[in-house]
Amino acid sequence: MTTHRGFLAQCEHELLHLSGAIQPHGALLAVAADGRVTHASDNLGTLLGLDPQSLLGEALPAPLATPLGRLGQLPGARLFVPLVEGVAGDFALLASRNAAGQAVIELLPDNEEEMLLDDVSPLVHIGSREELMMQRQSLVERIVELSGFDRVLFYRFLPSGDGEVLAEALGAGAQGRYLGLRFPASDIPGIARALYVKNPWRSIPDAAAVSVPLLGLDDAPPPDLTLADLRSLSPMHQLYLHNMGVASAISFPLTIGDELTALISCHAVRPRRLPLSRLNRLSQEVESFALAEKTYRTRTRQNMLDGLERHFNGVRRQVTRQGGLRQAWSLLSPWLMTEFDADGAMLCGEGTVLREGLSLEPEALDAVERWCEGEEVVTRISDHLLADCPEMPLSEVAGLLAISLLTPSGERLRCYLCREEEAQEVAWGGNPDKPVEFQSGPVPIAPRRSFETWLETRLGYSRPWPEQARLKLLKLRQLLQEAT
Repeated sequence: MTTHRGFLAQCEHELLHLSGAIQPHGALLAVAADGRVTHASDNLGTLLGLDPQSLLGEALPAPLATPLGRLGQLPGARLFVPLVEGVAGDFALLASRNAAGQAVIELLPDNEEEMLLDDVSPLVHIGSREELMMQRQSLVERIVELSGFDRVLFYRFLPSGDGEVLAEALGAGAQGRYLGLRFPASDIPGIARALYVKNPWRSIPDAAAVSVPLLGLDDAPPPDLTLADLRSLSPMHQLYLHNMGVASAISFPLTIGDELTALISCHAVRPRRLPLSRLNRLSQEVESFALAEKTYRTRTRQNMLDGLERHFNGVRRQVTRQGGLRQAWSLLSPWLMTEFDADGAMLCGEGTVLREGLSLEPEALDAVERWCEGEEVVTRISDHLLADCPEMPLSEVAGLLAISLLTPSGERLRCYLCREEEAQEVAWGGNPDKPVEFQSGPVPIAPRRSFETWLETRLGYSRPWPEQARLKLLKLRQLLQEAT
């Protein structure tokens, strides 16, 4: 798939956290470490009856300063105060500490009559792949019910960076379906993914609303709004949502460590704002599922590793009995092909190339050997060698798993597991390779307009390797190392 460099470059260089503006459904203040107000949104007068210009450089008003005293001093600290009185009604206060040490105060209307919800999210248990799929679907259906949005997607990120819709639930206003479709990595650029990881949700009540500027002291740069939910929309994102027919959106991240693995993405065809209490509840639903999935995956990984070691014990005895990996290759290679669902296996050392089944041709082997050079290269994984391996010639081998290990004598061995080409048909939400459109205005390079299903026939790819392939390879390397 071709990626349009100009479009991606513009997306990645947008300083989303330094936009200097917010969405208009709330107000925002930034406060320096000495308690002075450095920035105030231009709508403070309408929402709170406060003159933003007169606040700049002054101490924070007591009704806001008092609760702010409970905010931690370390970057990333957060605080939620459910009730602050304002001219236009009651407000909820969100406060966070940004990387520069500033306190960022968000004031959000929270005076809607809230529907009664259960106090506790249902306990989620996942014991099998089938239960994982079922719980994904239950999650998106429950969020449609609790949010009133028209569409909720479970959007998983693939190793390539592209996204795939694994579950979908529809409300009354939804048209068409996205289930099973993929979307290119450029739809959610890396700079936006980094912000998702650091926040429990991202709420956009009205995607077409005009942003409110932040007023600041003359010498004050824009505040870091990384942790602010009111952060304004990128013009690129605004146009993207418009093209998709989305008037309001909420996203909830699912993460492993600092890696964004999936999003729960909620869409509405009309502007819709949820109170903080509802957003908190929906976030709890997502967290409950995420915890159950992490527990399931941890258990599955451990079972896989235990099984690999158990199955290898018999092979280890044969390797020891026959005097090494080379001597036991006739027994080792079929086991490797079965264990990793490969079409062929190779063992390469100093002056030795052993093969079983599908294998790399001499020129292809030379290219792969160069790709795997270096003591720091322990594993390589590819389902598209022509794209991933530099100088790779045409070959019957389209996919590869590779490990490198040292024998006690200091010899470096490489083991390659090969897969043949398998034509694939991938369904995309719109043509990801459609030429970009250049236009005048704040968005000179526009995202695509159509999200209709577009089928791509992929050549030169093997069957995808499972997501735990790298972990399994590392375990195999350890076992082979012990057997030499």
